[in-house]
Amino acid sequence: MVVRSVRELRKLGFAVIEDKAGATLAALHNHKLFAGGLTLIGSHAYGVILNHLSVKAASYLTEDIDAMR
Repeated sequence: MVVRSVRELRKLGFAVIEDKAGATLAALHNHKLFAGGLTLIGSHAYGVILNHLSVKAASYLTEDIDAMR
């Protein structure tokens, strides 16, 4: 169900991340690092903001994940 939803969001122009970056973020979440104060910053955080605002933008993704505490 999630894979199908991501495909549909990509078709609609929403910002989605690649599988490896998504797996990394999922691992950080599963280890409760975000609950402990870790914050997503950089291009992936920018994508979240774009999606939240329903704004389409040119490609911006990088292959790294930026986070801070």
